[in-house]
Amino acid sequence: MLAKALELGRCGVQWTPPEGSVGEHTDAKLVVTEDDGTLWTIQLLPAGFAIGPGEEAALSDDIHESARVAGSRVLEAKIGRIGEGRCARVFRQWRDRSFTGQLIIPVANGAIDVCVGGIDLDVVRAALDGVLANLEITAPAERTTEVALADAGIACEPPLRFLPVPADGKGVLIRSGLDGWRRMIEIWRIGRHKLKGKDLHAELVEHANKSVVDWPGVQTEAHPIDDFGVCMQIEQFVIFSERGTEKQALFRWWIAGDQSLWRLSSVAPTGVERDAMRRDLEQVQETFRRL
Repeated sequence: MLAKALELGRCGVQWTPPEGSVGEHTDAKLVVTEDDGTLWTIQLLPAGFAIGPGEEAALSDDIHESARVAGSRVLEAKIGRIGEGRCARVFRQWRDRSFTGQLIIPVANGAIDVCVGGIDLDVVRAALDGVLANLEITAPAERTTEVALADAGIACEPPLRFLPVPADGKGVLIRSGLDGWRRMIEIWRIGRHKLKGKDLHAELVEHANKSVVDWPGVQTEAHPIDDFGVCMQIEQFVIFSERGTEKQALFRWWIAGDQSLWRLSSVAPTGVERDAMRRDLEQVQETFRRL
């Protein structure tokens, strides 16, 4: 269970969670309510949380946008240090006038998210200060300029705040905010293409549009674009619904010199600008190399 793993330092930090009424307790989540009503939610985030040097502005954007989507207002957001590691500390006010303080600590195998909720901001702040005073990072997060995505058979330099996560048959990079808000980049080598005809660009556009036709609430557009050292390439923009929430995706489809078909995608909440998604895909393509 998570509480014991935290006490023993097995999750990348060593810290003893507070005592109280336990509402939920698994290997990845612990919910505790203290006698005074203070609510603690401690989670292990396997996708990690990027707080590297030079990523501060991007982190601020993600924190504020994800808080807005969740229906809260950021009162304070700061980056600090715990020993050799970094952390983000965020205080928010919610529509019911309650408050939360959140401490997110990247570790070697993900991130630890400690959230304290209550009706008094000073109590919430004091509780989070107590965590900082008593928590030790035992396995700090490590970052490299280039990441290898073995299932995709490629390596690349991720854009700001994107981290690799395991995925079967594909390469996946995740950029996390608060409350499950995230952006995702996916690199997929589909296999040898089966398109036929004289106008492969037109056929690839048709193939791309057909691939999303059954998505809920889908709107799609696709057109050829300049190559990035590949034989031919198209770009496709898609708006769709996922669990009742509208999202957007920007795809790059291309046929490589060995006739293999690839799809590179950026999926994000609708508040993210399309040009920002395009820059992320270009960063991956410009640093892309086959393993």
